[in-house]
Amino acid sequence: MVLSLILSALSWAALTAAVGHPETKNEKTNPVAPSPAITPGESSNTSPADDMLKALLRNRPSNEVIPPTKAPHRSSVKPPKGLQPEGTTLIGRRGSLQQEGDEWWFHPADAENEPPLRLLPNGTLEEMVRISDGAPAKLTFLVSGERTVFRNENYLLPTVGMRALDPAPALAEPAAADRPASDAPVEDVLNVLRSQQPPHRLLPPDPAQEGRTTARRGTRVLAPMLEGTPIVNRPGRLVPTGNGWTLIFEANHPDAAEPPMRLLPNLNLEMMIGLLEKGTPGLIFVVSGDVTAFEGGNYLLVRMALRRPDVGNLSK
Repeated sequence: MVLSLILSALSWAALTAAVGHPETKNEKTNPVAPSPAITPGESSNTSPADDMLKALLRNRPSNEVIPPTKAPHRSSVKPPKGLQPEGTTLIGRRGSLQQEGDEWWFHPADAENEPPLRLLPNGTLEEMVRISDGAPAKLTFLVSGERTVFRNENYLLPTVGMRALDPAPALAEPAAADRPASDAPVEDVLNVLRSQQPPHRLLPPDPAQEGRTTARRGTRVLAPMLEGTPIVNRPGRLVPTGNGWTLIFEANHPDAAEPPMRLLPNLNLEMMIGLLEKGTPGLIFVVSGDVTAFEGGNYLLVRMALRRPDVGNLSK
């Protein structure tokens, strides 16, 4: 009896090992489906944390990638046609110089395809003005320079302003009575050559010989700082002055204060004005740039500007 029971148990174990356990086979062939989301009011044996996780998974959007927000435009005003980016250069353009009020304009010879440009004050412009003052007629210049942008308008910082020589007029052959003979005196030959000189000079006068004086401006006054002097990481406050803007430098000692400097229009100045118009109190800028000189005054073209909060007496 006992032997028959042992044989039966061994037979059942061998059969189970051959065909596999029913429950294990069911788990392998039929994986457990995920539990449906639990709606409020239903009972569940899971923990509250599992219920919260299932609720979050149920409300997750199908697209997990969030598209970036489109950046707003800096200005809704469309730039005018023909506006050139800041930093582009004008090379060897022929044109004339014209004054309008207190400003100087460069009018290209091809005015139909290129508008006139307002010139920024610097040493090159001062030299062009000096040459124009001594000429009996309007002169033509070959101008090269760097464009800036301020409030959707192009400006030009001239770096080269050479006088363009007009084609030399054909000299009339002297009459027989004026033609010197082969054995004519030297003075007669010189007199004939002097009579054939052009009415104005082909080249500008040498400032070292004739001095920097003009009938309209008088003796030239030198600016406090030389043209091209760099300004590096200098703190200051921006204030409006007349039709322009001036930077008043911050100084640790009142006795060592630097004179204010007028700023030339460009995108950096436009950015500084925008921050100032937001009403930020005690706004101080740390600027770097290049100094220009024109008719006894200095100007600053800002190349870099950073804002610095005013810390009051803590900065002393």
